[in-house]
Amino acid sequence: MELKINIRMNNSAFIDGNGEEVSRILDKLSKQVHYESLVVGDYFKLYDINGNVVGIAEVWGEGN
Repeated sequence: MELKINIRMNNSAFIDGNGEEVSRILDKLSKQVHYESLVVGDYFKLYDINGNVVGIAEVWGEGN
């Protein structure tokens, strides 16, 4: 099983301090999955500070 994370960093939320925004997104993802029992096919939309969908985190495994 794998967790694949894709974040598009081409909007205004990433212009200044893009590392800070990536960290914020990953921190939020970490809190979302903390108590989850992840299975292949689970996915989580990733949002920037402005509420825009900027990516996805998806659990992959055999057959993906």
